[in-house]
Amino acid sequence: MLKKILVGVAICLFIIVMVFIWYFNNQSIKVTTVKESYSMLVSDTNKPKLNVNLYVNQKDSYITDINKISSCFITSYQKQDKYQMNVNSIDIINQTSIKKENYYVYNLSLTFKIDINDDVIINEAYLVLNYNNSKSLDIMIGSISIYKGEVNNDLEISLSCMKAITSKTNNQVAIEAVVLRLNSKCNIEVNNIECLDCNLVTRKMMNCVYDQTNTLADLNNLNSSNSFSFNGSYEIVIKIDYLYKYEINNFPLRISYTVDGINKYMYIDNFTFFINNERSVKISDLTIYEFEYN
Repeated sequence: MLKKILVGVAICLFIIVMVFIWYFNNQSIKVTTVKESYSMLVSDTNKPKLNVNLYVNQKDSYITDINKISSCFITSYQKQDKYQMNVNSIDIINQTSIKKENYYVYNLSLTFKIDINDDVIINEAYLVLNYNNSKSLDIMIGSISIYKGEVNNDLEISLSCMKAITSKTNNQVAIEAVVLRLNSKCNIEVNNIECLDCNLVTRKMMNCVYDQTNTLADLNNLNSSNSFSFNGSYEIVIKIDYLYKYEINNFPLRISYTVDGINKYMYIDNFTFFINNERSVKISDLTIYEFEYN
């Protein structure tokens, strides 16, 4: 009798294990990402790098196995622009919950395989990962703005202070204006100041006093101008608009100026204006992609 009971228990355990294995192997892999505005300044001596976070509901699936990836690309919406990438590493950096389901946050460190000779602007950028099992992931990651330029400190113009004036709605922080203090040792005509991100538009430049300009209300009565000349120290505020509602906290800038009749550029490398530890993203803004486990 005992032998029959043991055999029955063994059969039940075997069935349970097989059902568990079947269930696990037939769970679909869900992948999503938070769309970001990726902007950067690159010189002739470095290649653009991207760090993209993927949210995956399964740990150690082929989706995040670097050895299972056969090729990687960054493309535009209709694939007019296509750039092959190196996948340098894939690492778990966090866990989170989406629709009451656990997700692992994987950081993908990517590098462009080719040198970038011109500005690269992709308003709707997609990450394409092709796998050895003939499957592929094609996921919209946001926008990419890559600008060619050298940061040169040996210029007639220099930057001594910079900050952002921000507003906050529903834990979403937005830069409303950028304040700069410029210095020169000769007469300089500034023609334009650009925030180098394809989602940002320079609305107007205005003269201000840096120490007193701390809120948007302080900017209401300032006079705007398309260009200005100065010799010495000059405070300027740039009011900006957004094309898309990404939370943008860092980007490079380009100052176009003229000295002695010669047009020149000053580049300010990626500057982080704020860190928001309470950032929130609407679930409705996430697109969840599903794949078979194998």
